[in-house]
Amino acid sequence: MKDKEIYTLTIEVIELKNDEGSLMLALFDENKNKIAAIKKNPIIDSDRKSFATIDSLNPGKHEVQYWHDKNDNKKLDLGFFGQPKENYGNSNNVQGFMGPPKFTNMIFTIVNDLNLKMKNVN
Repeated sequence: MKDKEIYTLTIEVIELKNDEGSLMLALFDENKNKIAAIKKNPIIDSDRKSFATIDSLNPGKHEVQYWHDKNDNKKLDLGFFGQPKENYGNSNNVQGFMGPPKFTNMIFTIVNDLNLKMKNVN
């Protein structure tokens, strides 16, 4: 009997606006269940990027979202009309129109170890 395959997802967030605060990341499965969260992920100051690794993932469809928590208050700060005041990103670097992007547009498939590169969409 073959052992169940598990994989590692490495996320690199690039081109951050500055090195203030930290990054908050969440990984979801295709049914929108949160399967991992990384809070207060550090930003490399000279490069304005951040790395995160999530181990022991089952193959399948997933989605990642992050925001740059510049003031480290552990929440995405919103403006008067609900627009995010802090930068954020989604897997596949998709941007929504008049709201968040469709979940199906953010999905990617893990079938082996994967390096995912993301950047701000706002």
